[in-house]
Amino acid sequence: MSEVGNCPICFNRFENPYIHSGCGNTIDFACISEAVEKFQRCPVCNENVTMVDFKPNVELRDVLAQTAVEAVRVVKETPPLVFAPSVSRGEKGFEGAMATIKRLNGSLYNGHVNKEGTRKIRADWGNQVIAVFKSGKWRFYDLKKGGGALYEGEKFDAGVSALSQRV
Repeated sequence: MSEVGNCPICFNRFENPYIHSGCGNTIDFACISEAVEKFQRCPVCNENVTMVDFKPNVELRDVLAQTAVEAVRVVKETPPLVFAPSVSRGEKGFEGAMATIKRLNGSLYNGHVNKEGTRKIRADWGNQVIAVFKSGKWRFYDLKKGGGALYEGEKFDAGVSALSQRV
């Protein structure tokens, strides 16, 4: 079974989807033309066919094009990660940052952040992403989703770079 938006023959994203008038399956034009040329059969239902039996699947093509436009729009609208300077345990601002994290995501705070080993915190409050330094590593968390660390490593900048590429 192929994923929605992928050809059931080559499993690549559709470039030029065509629909078979007999079985109703959509197949990429390159796969259809090769199958019809070599075997004169539909590569999905195995029915005897010619190219006349296939028409462009305009509706799917338009949906895929719109999906691609939406994906680009989301990426363009996602603001870049901008972290405030780090605050260390005992410094002014550390307890305030801890309180904000607890308010925004209590379960993340209780499960990962409110630990004795937490030494530093950096936050991008706009994107609701925090970086917590403990046990010699930076751990990045999404305050909106919670769960485990999005990234873990010794260098803060490597984490920012890795998260920026995930958008």
